[in-house]
Formats: sequence, structure tokens, C-alpha cells
Amino acid sequence: MVLLTVEGLQKKYGLKHLFEDVSFGIDDRDKIGIIGANGSGKSTLLKILAGVETPDKGKVMVANQKRIAYLPQDSPYNPEDTVLQAILKSSDKVMDLI
Repeated sequence: MVLLTVEGLQKKYGLKHLFEDVSFGIDDRDKIGIIGANGSGKSTLLKILAGVETPDKGKVMVANQKRIAYLPQDSPYNPEDTVLQAILKSSDKVMDLI
């Protein structure tokens, strides 16, 4: 089952293009990682997927009844919490993919 589909995403800040024409899908059995240099747009991509930030172009489609939760890098968290607890406590923007 497809959980997330991304088509033609583009994001830039001023003259700097973070990414252009990004398209992919995430299936319910996929395991993914995002790798890139500092400043290459990894966090921005995750914010766009979670609906915290908007792309310059393209679209993100989330399967019905699914949520995307975004936990910011600099979010204060309790080291005793699980990852899920930290996300649920600090995320004020939850779209549905947990």
C-alpha cells in the first residue's frame, strides 16, 4: 500500500536551489533514510512532507487516515521518552503517517 507520493517538488531560498523535480513514493513496507551534506535540504524536505513548510512547486499526497509527524532537530525532549512520545509531545503539526 502506498503511504506517501511526492511529485515534482522544488524548493529554493533566494538563488540557492535546495532540490528540484523530486518525485518518489513510500510504500508501507519500505525502510528509508535521507542522507546529504549540511544545508542540502534534508530538514526542509521533511518539513514539506509534514506540511510544516510549503514547496515552491510540486505536491505531496498522503494516504487516507495516515499522519506525518515532524520532530524538529532542536526540539527539547525528555531523554526518558521514546521517539514516538517525543514526537507526540513536541509536534503541533501532525498530518498522519505513524
